[in-house]
Amino acid sequence: MEIKISKDAIEYIEQNGKEAYVFLGNVGGCCGGSVPMPYIYIGKPKELSKYQMHKIENIIIYTSKNIENNREINVYLSKLLWLKHINVDIK
Repeated sequence: MEIKISKDAIEYIEQNGKEAYVFLGNVGGCCGGSVPMPYIYIGKPKELSKYQMHKIENIIIYTSKNIENNREINVYLSKLLWLKHINVDIK
């Protein structure tokens, strides 16, 4: 698994507790189907046994064990005026 994190995302995570976790959740549709959607949250996951820990620079990223190892995780920060939001893509 390759994890790429932008410098501004690293700074944002450092300023907000130095830990974040990534997992695949499901987004349901109106016709009964669901699609896996990546999410990232600042903090430590409640069930650590379901996550792998990755130390990157001064931060720790936990990735869900249900994310395939051949995937690439991209963490970046989006900004709109003074608002900042951490985002993740999984390829």
